[in-house]
Amino acid sequence: MKIWVFVSLWSLVYFPTMAQDKIVMHNGEIIEGKVNFLTTSEVHYRSNTTLKAETIPKPLVEKIIYKKGIVEGISTKVDVQGAKDWEKVQLTDNPLKVKGLTPKGEIGIRSIGDIKLSGVNGYENKELQRVKKLAAKQEGHLIFLTKENKLDAGRSKHKMEKAIIYGY
Repeated sequence: MKIWVFVSLWSLVYFPTMAQDKIVMHNGEIIEGKVNFLTTSEVHYRSNTTLKAETIPKPLVEKIIYKKGIVEGISTKVDVQGAKDWEKVQLTDNPLKVKGLTPKGEIGIRSIGDIKLSGVNGYENKELQRVKKLAAKQEGHLIFLTKENKLDAGRSKHKMEKAIIYGY
């Protein structure tokens, strides 16, 4: 009888930790646990160490390896090493894409003030290139366009808006 109790307790402790999902982060860290579900901006999981439900932003996750062997890519890492990598810098006006990333700084970007355009369509190519080069110098890989006026440009047909640089 004692052996039966020991074997049943051992199996309850050992088997749940045998095959677990693995969350691979962009920084190389691997979190083992059970992935509960994915949303548009987060991965909800239960880790083996804390046994409580936790969330992690998707931009920090490279891939998920499920216990059945299925590999799901979540986000690709953009590696910006300096000003020479300015073409890798991406622009977004979606706040969910910057969730979990570290702000590296703020810059002003001139927009075309008379035309009501959203996203990157409201900016000139020279201005976008200038902003991407500034972000690459700070090793940021993503620029969040806030649509907030940074300062009043007076009677110019351009408005200065605030953009926030994000990185890992």
